[in-house]
Amino acid sequence: SRNFHVTGERSCVGKVAASEYSMPRTAEYTTMIVNADDFGETAAITQGIFDCIRAGVVTSTTIMANMPGTNLAMRLAKETKASFGVHLNICEGYPLTSCPSLVMHDGKFYPKQKQALRILSGRVDRKELQAELTAQVGFIRSAGIAVSHLDSHKQLHHLPVVSDAVIELAKDTGLERIRCANEPQKLIRSTLSRG
Repeated sequence: SRNFHVTGERSCVGKVAASEYSMPRTAEYTTMIVNADDFGETAAITQGIFDCIRAGVVTSTTIMANMPGTNLAMRLAKETKASFGVHLNICEGYPLTSCPSLVMHDGKFYPKQKQALRILSGRVDRKELQAELTAQVGFIRSAGIAVSHLDSHKQLHHLPVVSDAVIELAKDTGLERIRCANEPQKLIRSTLSRG
């Protein structure tokens, strides 16, 4: 069977892309994954996603390892049988590791647009990036949560250097799925044009 991830943007899990927002009309495609990002960003977002999982509307979510609602998300994840990925985050909140090239003077990650520009201009240390992403997956797994896939906050994993780090992380952790956008070049342009 093939898995589809369907959200407001056309995207995919692994190599199988959804060509429309609805399921194809053949018996070959039997599983539809409805993923909700940002599980753990805040308590309200986390509770809303959990309610959607319990209602059967959402079948998968990705947990943010470093946000105010993370502990609630990890607790609620143990109460349901949804699929849980890690929503790798390098543009909001505080890191789990020491990564000076990824953070501002206050210790928080640079916001999306600034972080993207720093990545593209070579001002992010690859070892620091790899260590932070690895720590985020490790933190979620250490709570006893089986991780099914990876994606990232604000889709920054489509940027060069970050995509290489995420692929390496997936290999190192035995994860076979990375959610990706169908049109990464368009996504990168939009990331750079918005704050």
